[in-house]
Amino acid sequence: MRRKLGRFGRLLVAVLAVACTASCNAVDNGFSFNSYWGRQVPCKRELTRAEFHEQVVGRAWRSMAIREVMPDSTYAGKDYERLGAQVAASVIFFITDSTARLFMRKDNSSTKLGIHFDVRYTYDESDNTVITMYRNVRHSTEILFVEGDDMLTRTTSGRKADGTAVLLLEHNKAISFKELAQINQDCQLGWENLEEARQ
Repeated sequence: MRRKLGRFGRLLVAVLAVACTASCNAVDNGFSFNSYWGRQVPCKRELTRAEFHEQVVGRAWRSMAIREVMPDSTYAGKDYERLGAQVAASVIFFITDSTARLFMRKDNSSTKLGIHFDVRYTYDESDNTVITMYRNVRHSTEILFVEGDDMLTRTTSGRKADGTAVLLLEHNKAISFKELAQINQDCQLGWENLEEARQ
């Protein structure tokens, strides 16, 4: 369990996001995430507490792709692989305005999301920051924007040998309640655990 929780701590940092650089680009409505791979990181959009509640809370978000942010603020050309297969397709479910649940694979060989962890968080609308505490470590996360069923986040994930931070950009896609129910079942959770999403 200790090893799984250690991976979860790293995954928390990967699922959520930290800061937008001054060299980002403005994004028009109708943003197509795939069309921006290899291009500059888009600017952060204002996301009020009410908008966060309306657009993020009560929904589950699947990790679609994670790319490293290059020194010139462009995206890497391929997915970031160091986080391992457990991170791939992981799902974060914002149950309430203060509680989230993370679903992930039991190990790198699993094909289903079979384990889950609940965390408490707060949202700071002054800078789109989701703040979680894990093992007494504070993780600050910045959401760059939410557009329909797409959410773009950025996070730091450790440091390189030269001391520079590893910045990761992540695309999350909202999944259907039916998909979430299946994940809930795979984790052997009762239906009452899922009904909180309807509150």
